[in-house]
Amino acid sequence: MMPEEIRKERLENQLELLSLTRNSKHIVAEKSGHFPQLSEPTIVIDSIKECAEVIIKQSKNR
Repeated sequence: MMPEEIRKERLENQLELLSLTRNSKHIVAEKSGHFPQLSEPTIVIDSIKECAEVIIKQSKNR
């Protein structure tokens, strides 16, 4: 486990990345380490599906 101060700083950095685009979302895989695709594949799959749905919807509105 990382020290609380480092954890908070890391979270702030991650949330700062959200400002780089209007279509961003911060998702925390609580039970994962460096490989959420292995430990929590449903979170990864659902996120990819959500992105694909947004892209499809936006392409239909053009």
